Amino acid sequence: MKNLEDIMKYYNLKDDDLIADEPISFDEKNRILNKTFLKAGLIEKEKKPRRKKVIVLAAACITVFALGAVTFAASALNSHFINFFQPKNQQESDLLNNLGTIIDKQVTANGLTIDIKEAVGDRNAVYVMYDIIAPEGTILDKEQYTFITSMITLESTFGLPAGMGYSFENLEDPNPQDNVKPMMLCLSSNRKLIGKNMTLRLSDFSSYKEEKELKDRPKGIIEGTPGDENDIYHILIPGTWEITFPLDYADHTAIYKLNEDLQYNDIHLKIKEVRLSPISISMTLKASSDLNSEDIHQAPLIIYLKNGDILNADNGSRGTNINHFDIVIDAQFNQILNPSEIQSIEYCGKILPIKF
Repeated sequence: MKNLEDIMKYYNLKDDDLIADEPISFDEKNRILNKTFLKAGLIEKEKKPRRKKVIVLAAACITVFALGAVTFAASALNSHFINFFQPKNQQESDLLNNLGTIIDKQVTANGLTIDIKEAVGDRNAVYVMYDIIAPEGTILDKEQYTFITSMITLESTFGLPAGMGYSFENLEDPNPQDNVKPMMLCLSSNRKLIGKNMTLRLSDFSSYKEEKELKDRPKGIIEGTPGDENDIYHILIPGTWEITFPLDYADHTAIYKLNEDLQYNDIHLKIKEVRLSPISISMTLKASSDLNSEDIHQAPLIIYLKNGDILNADNGSRGTNINHFDIVIDAQFNQILNPSEIQSIEYCGKILPIKF
């Protein structure tokens, strides 16, 4: 389930490693807050018509439920990864394992431990599984926990972070009466992740206030400062946790060089490269005019499978990174995608000339 920090952040790329973030508008912050309340069950979600034969890409915020044990050979990865990606057969299980790496690094402050366990990733995306371990005797039985502030940095040639977007997932807890809460970080970047060190900084472990505590809170405002009348948090354990760990997994990303013209509304684009793995897709494009991310963020990106299923990026987690005429589009999957099962990829209404 999504926390308020779980937002897709957009950056303007100034150089290969020098970037500056764009401020989030007031309306965008309200949209994020409303989406968080929906996920927390604090307001009723509008019902939408059910779509058939569509497998959506990973939404930025979802609650992951265990759907039963797999019947094929056991995976070397943590069971939470199996529940998240839900491999359907041994081949998909092997694909998942080939993308994974054990991390096993911890940091403790004020009795609370962040235990970074494993990661699954590719060239531009990574999923990091970790446990929050509270002091003995503490019960972490709520569906959603959060840290009031979070920051993620990636080392680069000049010691500065790459442009990226990320979310934190509260995973299904197999034992909600103990002091351990499983979590997952889902991150995508416009730069190569493999071999980089990632630093995670978290402050003030908290839960969200219940609906009755928020009934008098003014509508249409963003979250307040902790402790004021608009605050939506209960700080459970104050403090700051910082941990650095390597992303040393194998790269199984297929790279396709293209030079294809595309048209979206009145915007002329040229797609230069597609990067595809079993867990994500990323594309590099050139624009004929100076753009903002909002101009093409909704351009349809669809993957057609040979069995007739559809993976639709419009319904899932997706990032758009623009520096004037240079564009990077990325989307992450919540299931294993076997490249041999792809029939075609469509972007901006045009089938890309890629042979699978």
